[in-house]
Amino acid sequence: MTLTAWEDLASAKAAVQGPAHMAAVKDLFRAGGIGDSAWTSLWTEGEMNHLMQRCPDCGVMAMVSPENKCKCGATLPEPAAYL
Repeated sequence: MTLTAWEDLASAKAAVQGPAHMAAVKDLFRAGGIGDSAWTSLWTEGEMNHLMQRCPDCGVMAMVSPENKCKCGATLPEPAAYL
């Protein structure tokens, strides 16, 4: 798990627009990329992102939903526990 803290929201948003972060995001979302699940967000009022889980069939990151299905039709594994 990676957790970062910032002095202000502007600094956090600048970091996620940088080349290192963009390269990591690209590797996260490619089929078979880094990590098995992800939950990205800026923990401020009104900003929470979706939980994502890597599909065991097609290898892409899929949004976890009540149906617990990937766009390819496969059932997603049980999501990891987070904070």
